[in-house]
Amino acid sequence: MNKQFIWLYIALSIVFVVPRLSAAQEHQEHEGHDDHGNEGKGLHVGDEMQKTIGLTFEKTQLREYTEKIKVYGEIAQDTDKYTHITSEYDGVVKKIYVQTGSIIDSNEAILSITKDDGTIEAISAPHHGTVIAIHVKAGEKIDNLRSLSSLADLDKLRVSFDVYEKDLRFVSVGQDVNVYSTAYPDKVFKGKIVFVSPRIDKHTQTIKIRAEVDNFDHLLRLGMFVTGNVIFTTGGKVLSVSQKAIQQIDHEYIVFVSEGEEFKAQEVKVGREFGEFIEIKQGLHEGDQIVSKGSFALKSEMQKGAFGDGHNH
Repeated sequence: MNKQFIWLYIALSIVFVVPRLSAAQEHQEHEGHDDHGNEGKGLHVGDEMQKTIGLTFEKTQLREYTEKIKVYGEIAQDTDKYTHITSEYDGVVKKIYVQTGSIIDSNEAILSITKDDGTIEAISAPHHGTVIAIHVKAGEKIDNLRSLSSLADLDKLRVSFDVYEKDLRFVSVGQDVNVYSTAYPDKVFKGKIVFVSPRIDKHTQTIKIRAEVDNFDHLLRLGMFVTGNVIFTTGGKVLSVSQKAIQQIDHEYIVFVSEGEEFKAQEVKVGREFGEFIEIKQGLHEGDQIVSKGSFALKSEMQKGAFGDGHNH
């Protein structure tokens, strides 16, 4: 347990103040007639402590319910921007400024050559990209037909997926695709479908689709096998909140409804999960303000029984 977490735990224990139950409520609870589980329990959290915990908020809203089709595919072995760097002039390589794997910007020098007339010429990158290979060494004689280096823009990659014929009606150009790699199981790479083949493979009964996937961190590699979820809407909207706003106590699901510095634990009935959201079937209304990030900290404090009467139901 790190020092920051210990400090936060102590601060929560000291600063949380919970409203006292009314005499009638206390009597009812002592008689064992609390039939509402965690519903109605509350915490008082001052503005400064909210900032310390890092609470963030969201409002319940109607969202397009989305479903997904799981697909399997492979990243292409090259990109749309793959360039072999050459020189307009014959000469000798004077100096190389980059290494294989270097990420360089447009017009950044890759190497320089001494031309046959004795002048120095810099060879620069025609576009942003990653140096895939360097094909020459300093002091080596070159001509205008020789490839000096290979440069590829890996910020966006092409991925080919196979879609079963039965799912074709749910797939179209422009749809979002979430791409996953076993190398980075917790990371989602965002993409969009740019092509749907008109041809069905007679052996596999699948259709090829192609997506362009964002790869700004350059984590994905050319030729890598990946999986994907093609996202499509069903045409209906459902009341929903972020999944991180939902907490579970025993067999009940709760959210913390925010009213200034007062936070009420509200029991909810949840439905289907879609993306980072979850359907709310009962317990909330559209526009209710609830805790998003930080709801686990409130749940932990509530479970400690800090409700004035010393009872933890």
